[in-house]
Amino acid sequence: MTPPAAPPDFPAADQAMSCCRPLSADAEAGLFFRLRARLAWALCRTMLSTARLRLSLVVLLSAMFWGSLYGIFVEAFTFLDALHAEVISLLFNAFFSSLMVMLVFSTGILVYTGMYCSTEARLLLTLPVRAETIHAHKFREAMWFSSCGFVLLGSPMLAAYGVVRHASWPYFVLVLPFMLSFVFIPASVGSIICTTLVAWMPRLRLHALTIGVTIACIAAI
Repeated sequence: MTPPAAPPDFPAADQAMSCCRPLSADAEAGLFFRLRARLAWALCRTMLSTARLRLSLVVLLSAMFWGSLYGIFVEAFTFLDALHAEVISLLFNAFFSSLMVMLVFSTGILVYTGMYCSTEARLLLTLPVRAETIHAHKFREAMWFSSCGFVLLGSPMLAAYGVVRHASWPYFVLVLPFMLSFVFIPASVGSIICTTLVAWMPRLRLHALTIGVTIACIAAI
């Protein structure tokens, strides 16, 4: 008679099943955050070792641009504050409204190129991760690139306004966090518009193009 078969190794099977179990949403977000941090660190290290002149020129020209805008805004706010103080609120509304429209378009274009036209997105879609995690990863990348220009243009204006109006130190401390919080609004709108157009364009085709042109004309008006 053959001896009875040994009972299956249930702990080993459970361990194998736990190894193949997909990650949670928080674990995937942390993994992509570490990936982005490692890529950023590698890029900075490469630029410091092989492109020091280019990096120095970018920093120097950005500082000169920021200082020039700061000086212009200080003179403008001093002039307007002496004549018509109520014009300043209209100036802020027009300035940030135009920047908001620019951020919507720029973030939408960056999300489209990063999600639907890049080899990195094709590679990430083959991995066992959620699609929304990949979208959030590319959305953070697009928002980072679009917010750099917004901070470079908006921070000298807000700093000059605080100097002219003799604002206290909490104003200058909270300027940058509030600007970064503001970026989430147009960036999210641009990402939603981009994803909606990509999802509906193959179905609607000419109708989607007509609706898009109409919306663009209304926004321009």
